[in-house]
Parts: sequence; C-alpha cells; structure tokens
Amino acid sequence: MKIKFSEQTKEYILAFCISGMILITFWFILNHFSNVLQVFRIFTATIFPFVLGIGIWFILVPLRRYIEGTLLKNIKFQFKTKRKIAVLGCIVVLFLALALFCLILIPQLYLSIQRLIRTLDTYVPTLDMFFRKYDSNISMLMIEVLENVKKYFLDILIGTGSFFTTVISYSFIVFRSIIDTFIGLIIAIYILLDEERFRKQMRKIILAFCNHKSAQFILKVSKLSGQMFSNFIYGKALDSFIIGIICYICVELMHMPYPPLIAFVVGVTNMIPVFGPFIGAIPCIFIIFITSPIKALEFAGFILLLQQIDGNVIGPKILGDSMGLHAFWVMFAIIIGGALFGIVGMFLAVPIFSVIYIIIKEITEKKLKEKDIII
Repeated sequence: MKIKFSEQTKEYILAFCISGMILITFWFILNHFSNVLQVFRIFTATIFPFVLGIGIWFILVPLRRYIEGTLLKNIKFQFKTKRKIAVLGCIVVLFLALALFCLILIPQLYLSIQRLIRTLDTYVPTLDMFFRKYDSNISMLMIEVLENVKKYFLDILIGTGSFFTTVISYSFIVFRSIIDTFIGLIIAIYILLDEERFRKQMRKIILAFCNHKSAQFILKVSKLSGQMFSNFIYGKALDSFIIGIICYICVELMHMPYPPLIAFVVGVTNMIPVFGPFIGAIPCIFIIFITSPIKALEFAGFILLLQQIDGNVIGPKILGDSMGLHAFWVMFAIIIGGALFGIVGMFLAVPIFSVIYIIIKEITEKKLKEKDIII
C-alpha cells in the first residue's frame, strides 16, 4: 500500500531529516573534536598542492593571455604552439621574479638584520637610562625584549642554538613544502595549458548535478568570484609595490636606519586593507626606536600620512570601486576574517565578502521588485 503525502508534509519531513542530520553531525564533532581536527588537517595537507597550483594558475593566467593574445597575435603558429610558448613565458617570468627577489632583496634584508644585531648592544644602555626616568619595570621589560630579539636574529643568521634545533626538527616539513610547491607548479602548468577543457568539465558537472536555476547561480558566483579576486589581488599587489617604493625613498631621505627592511615590511603588510599599514608599522617603529626615539616618532607620523595618501589617492586610483564595498563593510569583513583565520583571513576577507555582498544585494533588490517595494 502506497502512502501519499502532500507537498507540505514532504517539505516538513525533509526539513526534520536535514535538521536531525545537522544536529547529529554537530554532536559528533563536539564529542570527537580532536579526531575531526586531525582528519581536517590531513585533508588540508593532502589538497594543499592542488590549492597552490590553482593559486599559481590564477596569478599567471592574465600574463599567459597577454602573451598569447597580444605578443603572439600576428605570428602564424598553431593554437597549441602559441599556448605552449605563452605558458613557457609565464614560467620564465615567474622564476625571474623569484630570482630577482632572492638576489636583490634578500641580501639587503640580511645586511639590515646584521646591522641591527651589531647596534643592539650599544643602544641597550641608552634605552635603559631613558626608561628608568619613568618606570624601572618598563626598563627591565624592554631590555629583556631586546635580548630575546637579538638572540632570535643571531640564531637565524648563524644557524645555531634553538633555531638550528628547530630547523632540524622540522626538516621533514620543509622538504614536504618543497615537494608540494613543485607539485603545485606542475598542476598550474597543466591548467594553463588546457584551461578550456577544465572549465568545460566543471561546467558539465555543475549542469549535470544541479537544476538549471542552481547551476546558473553557481556559474554566476564563480565568474563573479574570479573577477573580484583578480581585481583585488592584482590591484592590491600593485598598490603595495608602489607604497613599498615610496616608503623606501622617503625613509632614505629621512636618514632612518634599515630602509630595505622597513620598506619590505610596510609593502608586504599593506596587502591587508585598512589595518595592514599599522600592522607593519608596529615592528618598524620598534626597530627605529632602538636607534632613535625621535626618528621613531617621525616614522609614525610618516606612516599616518602615507596611509592617508594610499587610502584616498593611490588605492582608489588603482582599485577604483571594483570591490563595491563601503568602508564600514571592509572593516567588518577584515575583523571577522582575522578573528577566524588570522592574517590569511584578513587578506581574503574583502574579496570574499564583496562577492557575498553583491549576491545578497541582487537577491534583495529582486525580492523588493517582486513585492513592488521601492526604497
């Protein structure tokens, strides 16, 4: 005997089943949290090379399209030949960029750290006298911090002590990271060579397993996410590069110590919207303060001015309104992203929240239009 249920009853049954599954899953996670966390770590470690490969592809694909569509446009080669030449060009540019970074910036950073270590001992008595005027406890704390900083940098430079032990202990992790990076690069090359096939396969899967409405929504979100991430990453990278150059020139002109180190820290942390310049400024101010408290104060003022110029002139010129977010929502996204996933969360929060914001905005406007509500 067949039992017939009304559509409303079926919806209730489905809702109860889904709710029950969610509650059971939540209970299981709470009672076996350590095991679930371990499985999650194994899973993330397994898929990391694929995520890295997709990331490399995402960075290099605009360059491949430029080489293929502009530089090789008038050359009479077959499509596959052009594609292989373009991908080879991307890999060459990537390795040249890494080589320039290693040959130019790393030695400068190394020399700056060496100079910082050599001068720490000479500044400790000066700082001790400076802080003893106000509070002896602060003086002792600052000296302890300086000694720890010196020990840490010495361990890095000479490769001994606790740092050397750590390197030996985690040598397997370093080796695994190198292997993952190599695999990620191979995956990126495969995607760069045959991007259209992978796109077509993903589209087929989405259309096959989802109804038409859901499939169109997923494809739309995917396209929007790609645009948002592309606009943000490339725009912010260019913005941070310009800020790093400006910072280096100004720090040199202001005769402050360790210009390459300071410019590098400020430029890299500038990738994080709003809070990035201040995050990078804190260790830089501390380093300059060791040399001269007055110059540290000058640098703090300079960073505030640079942040205003970046936020009101350079940033808007490069990024424009590509994110489509008000400053309030930018801060909201960064705070939530940072609380959940740290620095990486702060960096990725803006493009992710931009996609969510645009989707919610479009759905809201559609619902209001259906109800003939004009606001």
